[in-house]
Amino acid sequence: MTAVFKREVRAYFQSPLGYVFIAVMYFFTAYYFFTYNLYSNTTDMSMLFDQLFSVVLFLVPILTMRLMSEDKRSRTEQLLLTAPVSRIGIVLGKYLAAVTVMALTVLLTGLFVLIVAIYGQVYPGELLVGYLGFALQGCAFIALDLFISG
Repeated sequence: MTAVFKREVRAYFQSPLGYVFIAVMYFFTAYYFFTYNLYSNTTDMSMLFDQLFSVVLFLVPILTMRLMSEDKRSRTEQLLLTAPVSRIGIVLGKYLAAVTVMALTVLLTGLFVLIVAIYGQVYPGELLVGYLGFALQGCAFIALDLFISG
């Protein structure tokens, strides 16, 4: 499973796919942060998380569209299936690689929390629930897209 995980994470960052996903996600997060927090002069980040629902809904397929199809296209699917890795290990390795890229994206948005903390009051409960929901939503969409592509 770790070999599949490492291969998939490496594949995300050897091609532009991982960078494009992170950049587009960060662009929309920054846009909504500016619009709902900085421009409105509020520290309430709930609107940011509300707006990111639709962004994650449309961007996660970009992250997961190549997970299974790349092996079929490059004809390494049979090699992977005959390797000493169980099918559950293959699926978990691919899933955890996509979740790692999504988690990196979520962690990068911590810069916005730092900006709010410097200039205003941060509500830890709201942020914890918002980020937990954001991460779990991303994980659920990754699992659903991986299931559909398999």
